[in-house]
Amino acid sequence: MNKRNNTIKGVFLPFAVLLMFSSCAETPGPDEGAADARTIRFASAALTRAAIDDANGLNTPGESFSVWGNYTDNTSGSGTVTGVFDAEKVTYSEGTGWGYENTEYWYPGKTYRFYALHPSVDGLGEGTEATCDYEGSFSVTGFDATHGIDLMVARAEPREINSVQDPAAPVAFAFAHRLARLSFAVKAVGCEATVTAFKVNGVTWKADLSCPASGNPSWSDPQKTADGDSRLTKAGGEITVADGTTVSMLGDVLLPPHTADELAADAVISMAYRLKGDTEDRMAAVKLATGTITQWDAGQQYSYTLTVSASSITLTWKVKAWDEQDTEVSWGPDETGGTN
Repeated sequence: MNKRNNTIKGVFLPFAVLLMFSSCAETPGPDEGAADARTIRFASAALTRAAIDDANGLNTPGESFSVWGNYTDNTSGSGTVTGVFDAEKVTYSEGTGWGYENTEYWYPGKTYRFYALHPSVDGLGEGTEATCDYEGSFSVTGFDATHGIDLMVARAEPREINSVQDPAAPVAFAFAHRLARLSFAVKAVGCEATVTAFKVNGVTWKADLSCPASGNPSWSDPQKTADGDSRLTKAGGEITVADGTTVSMLGDVLLPPHTADELAADAVISMAYRLKGDTEDRMAAVKLATGTITQWDAGQQYSYTLTVSASSITLTWKVKAWDEQDTEVSWGPDETGGTN
């Protein structure tokens, strides 16, 4: 899977991260062979730094996720809670698969619960913190979307271990995207266009996520892109868009969801461009809220294209499945979604 630059509530990915557990005796310190057979193991994969499409994007050396886990003292799930994992980092290595440092085992007569966050806590970036309580409520503060991280959470079904003879069946995490996935492109029709500046303003690039064990996730304390900053800005100088071609401006963009009010109020594409023969830039400012796309939901993908001709500039868009890719050049969206 190619890495990219920089995401339907409750949507689950069509793949799972499997945790391979074996039962173990209540008393720690089994003999070496038995301990190895009963160790909590992780099969399958973690996640890449950019948007995750399928399981093939997971098994990458160096990738990691964090796991929280606990058990209660009876199979009803109530009683004293004992921690098993506290943001334990699980890392993929070539040849050995997924592993972690602090080995844990199953104990009989317990009910286990496990929760996971991608990426691992230490991969969230400086200034970002993440916690998860014993019920599976996540809190991520200071999340910076400009790092291009596919933020996801998962909660495994509670698991009862009744005896040391219980089979070591895998426990699966079904990860849910907590960001919206976006792409922005420019297409030239009947002309050649040179884009000299391209920026998305008025959208949230940093915020805090509250993801309760039950109920809907929510974002707070948003910070938005604005004129004068370098966020969501085309880099690398001028870009020439030949007649009939479509060129991506920002690559793969992952941002927190936006409500209808947030998108309608501030979100805009600002672009400076020239047509062949122009001596000065033409300026365009186009709002991102459309008749079809009134908000951005987590787990959904939105493609925007500015189509430039000699006499006009129009915005076209499409709402797509998370893993749907375009057939045009460099992430250029097709134009079946609508126009402004």
